[in-house]
Amino acid sequence: MPYFYLVKTMRNFLLLLSFTLLFNGFYHAAEAQTISAGATLGNISACVGSSSASPYIQQFTVTGSGLTANVTVTAPINFEVSLTANGGYGNIVNMAQTGGIANGIVYVRSSASAAVGNIAGNVVLKSPGAADQNVAVKGIVNAPPTVSTVANQIVVTGSNAPAINFTGSGRDFIWTNSNPNIGLAASGSGNIPTFKAINNGTTPVTATITVTPVTSGLFYGLSTSGFLSPGTITVFDDALNRNTASIPVGAYPTFIIASADESRVYVANNTGNSVSVINAVTNAVTNTIPVGTAPSFITLSPDDKRLFVSNSVSNNISVIDATTATVVATIPVGGPLNPSTVGAHRSAITPDGGHLYVMNDQSGAIYVINTTTYQVEATIAISIFFDSIGGRIFLSPDGTRCYVYDGLVGSLTVINTVTNSKLSVLGPNIGPAAQTISPDGSRLYVGDSNNNLEVVNTANNSIITSIALGVNPSETFITPDGKYLYVLSHTPGSVFVINTATNTIVNTIPNDYNSGGVLSPDGSYLYVFNVNGTLVINTATNAVVSSLSNYGTGAAISGINCGGVPITFTITVKPLLPPVIAVASNISACFGNSSASPFIQQITVAKSGLTADVTATAPPDFEVSLTANGGYGNSVSITQTGGVVNRMVYVRSAASAPVGNIAGNVVLTSTGIADEDVAVSGIINASPTVNAVANQIVVSGTATAPANFTGTARGYTWTNSNPTIGLTAAGAGNIPSFTALNSSNAPVTATITVTSAPIGFIYGISGNSVTVINGTNNTVAATIPVGQFPQGGYYKPRWEPCLCKQYG
Repeated sequence: MPYFYLVKTMRNFLLLLSFTLLFNGFYHAAEAQTISAGATLGNISACVGSSSASPYIQQFTVTGSGLTANVTVTAPINFEVSLTANGGYGNIVNMAQTGGIANGIVYVRSSASAAVGNIAGNVVLKSPGAADQNVAVKGIVNAPPTVSTVANQIVVTGSNAPAINFTGSGRDFIWTNSNPNIGLAASGSGNIPTFKAINNGTTPVTATITVTPVTSGLFYGLSTSGFLSPGTITVFDDALNRNTASIPVGAYPTFIIASADESRVYVANNTGNSVSVINAVTNAVTNTIPVGTAPSFITLSPDDKRLFVSNSVSNNISVIDATTATVVATIPVGGPLNPSTVGAHRSAITPDGGHLYVMNDQSGAIYVINTTTYQVEATIAISIFFDSIGGRIFLSPDGTRCYVYDGLVGSLTVINTVTNSKLSVLGPNIGPAAQTISPDGSRLYVGDSNNNLEVVNTANNSIITSIALGVNPSETFITPDGKYLYVLSHTPGSVFVINTATNTIVNTIPNDYNSGGVLSPDGSYLYVFNVNGTLVINTATNAVVSSLSNYGTGAAISGINCGGVPITFTITVKPLLPPVIAVASNISACFGNSSASPFIQQITVAKSGLTADVTATAPPDFEVSLTANGGYGNSVSITQTGGVVNRMVYVRSAASAPVGNIAGNVVLTSTGIADEDVAVSGIINASPTVNAVANQIVVSGTATAPANFTGTARGYTWTNSNPTIGLTAAGAGNIPSFTALNSSNAPVTATITVTSAPIGFIYGISGNSVTVINGTNNTVAATIPVGQFPQGGYYKPRWEPCLCKQYG
């Protein structure tokens, strides 16, 4: 073989070998084994002792290429993973690869063994030959709501039962009543107001009240009545479909936000220069924290430990430690404020909580703050006055992109958060506020001024499609799972529901002019603010379930009900035994004198369930006593023993009572029960009179003139001081003529004293007449003709003597 041939052959061999090695090198480089994961979507929330369930789970996509084995997915402590949303969960699952390719969705839930509180960890993706991938997941495990014990209640019928205010960790309370006959409804929610207790029987009745604490979704609606006036936060309960609390806050509140763990709500009081902290369990303000001038926006750190408050007039950021409720740092963002502009306003924080991006209207720039050092690391110029014309700022789910809306020119600036430099500018003609990024960060939804919603691919900022709305979109909200987008419009007011898989409108909810809205963290309710009020939309049915007052803005927290343990207590209603009037006789007295037994009345006072003594108060013209024959006065006190009284009260007429019929009510009073009136009555008799009789002078042995007594009395009795004159010592009725006697040589005088007589009469029937018999001397006083065949008879009691007359 010639030499040159060998050289050529060797050269070709070397070239072939080199080509082969180079080809193999490229081939293996192209087939490198890789695993990648998408953004984590959704929120994990569960009750202690139970695993979370859809929709309270998280999910992310997994893509593998060049693989030689399956992908092993390992859950961190307190979590479980699955390849389906509704089952198959465990500590480890295997995602199969085919031809080196793996594609699928990993679902993550909290495990039943997870303890109460915030949980977090990394799902680990492994495949031999590929670099491991860690995917951060987190969630919250809720303790069952509790309700504090309530003491048993004992009340008396007719009284107002005390209001019962429930406390505990439940956001609300549902109760049932086993016996509505006591005057309380069979069921209800919230606290039990005071009610009038009822027991129409003679024995105590008892109702058992069962109270169950619940955890509902809540909406906090913000309203204010003036620039310097205190504001009000109204709390609406989704489950109960009603307002449950009204919370006063500082002056002119303009912004409200709930913590991620849903334990607190924060309110920026713009002219009050403060932040109100609301406990989301008790719905009471627990702290009011002074900050800079005119706080207008609040951003929370991802772990809820710090608040970053934008003060638009003092042009700085107040950093609040959420645990101590104190300002721990103040960060300037720009120079002294021009009075015609707004300084620091909206802000957004990276998912790791490391950097805060703050919009500043005056400087037209974004300030990038290191949240560890509290120093401004970068200033990114955007435009002039962009914030006051509808500025907006938000970050991609992975935190690598910051999107800033410039209302002055209608554009959306995209910032690389690694280099803090501008990547691109989308627009112009982008509408204010109508920008939202999908939970996986792959799609950007942007409203434009041509009545369209643009769907943008965030990888290259190209428009995928344009959805015609026919109206100008004003604001957008996307559900946590990214499946549905809600688009609000101003005029005419509508809510468009868009399926993000098909980018089509699947529902349109009519509404008035929309000024904004809030989507609950779990995406179950959308609250839309309009000129006539606030609509509550259930996103499962897209139906309006309630209409509330007109709120300027609001915040929402979701509600996963963990089935709190109920408590019971009783309400016992004791009967009020009515007083029984036992009348021994009628009250009757002579004018100027109190009545006396037996001419008195008696009241038996029998009561139970008392907490205090009973007071019996006499009406005018009467007196009361606890004994029949003395101790009378305007009122008496009846001592209760063990809540029971059973005592006789005696009533007589007062000496000051006027002539005629008298009547009134003895009032029985005792603390905690209704007053009772007991009617009493009597008669006050005018004093009977006897007309004067002329003195007589006669001669012994001659007849005296008869003495016939007249006056108002029914009868008369008389006494004679000197019977030797021929007249008996005493008698009744008129004095007939008699023969006067005097055996002495000097005149003798007898004094006759005449008194009205207490005469009772018996009325008897005799033929066709009634015979009236004097009950004192058993003589016929009168015979009265009546009709034919009269029947029956009657005895008229005698009068008490009241006055006497004398003559001589």
